[in-house]
Amino acid sequence: MAYKLILTLLVVGLAAAGALLFLAGLGAIAPQGVLGDGSWGQRGAEILADMSLQTRVATTAVAGVASILTLTLLARSWRPSQPATALHMLDVDDRGVVVVDSRGIAVIARQAALSAHGVVDAEVSVRGSGTDPISVQVEIDVYPGSNIKRAGTEVRAMVAKSIDELVGLTVQDVMVRAQVIESNALSRVLA
Repeated sequence: MAYKLILTLLVVGLAAAGALLFLAGLGAIAPQGVLGDGSWGQRGAEILADMSLQTRVATTAVAGVASILTLTLLARSWRPSQPATALHMLDVDDRGVVVVDSRGIAVIARQAALSAHGVVDAEVSVRGSGTDPISVQVEIDVYPGSNIKRAGTEVRAMVAKSIDELVGLTVQDVMVRAQVIESNALSRVLA
């Protein structure tokens, strides 16, 4: 975490330098105000005075874009990471442990749901952890004219069976929410 703080301070310093250069290029602040009245401030004023208008505009634009990009990268680096998924213990013996995370179970459940009659797409979430029975929520899109009750019942049975056979976990319940895909959305999916 210390490296992230050091990197953040470095990025903020670069962004500040770019912003100051941007403002000096626009003439909003004097280089002496940024660099002081000593030789650095004088040298900065001389450099800006010697620049042509095109060079000053280009330098100002580059400094502005660099400042914005650095701040954007900084904001992205502090964005929270993906939440950890729950681990489900499948086997423990003297040679080690076998675990699967909720994302792996969701992939298996999604494939099972997609194999049900009339199902176009499926999204799955898994709740539970450790060796406890799990709860699975499946949202399915079905073709227009499909028997929704049949599709939901098939999905519920196939998801529970797949998780039991392929993962070895007990499924406490499978909640299926179905919606019929609109005809124009269906044509986009099939195109």
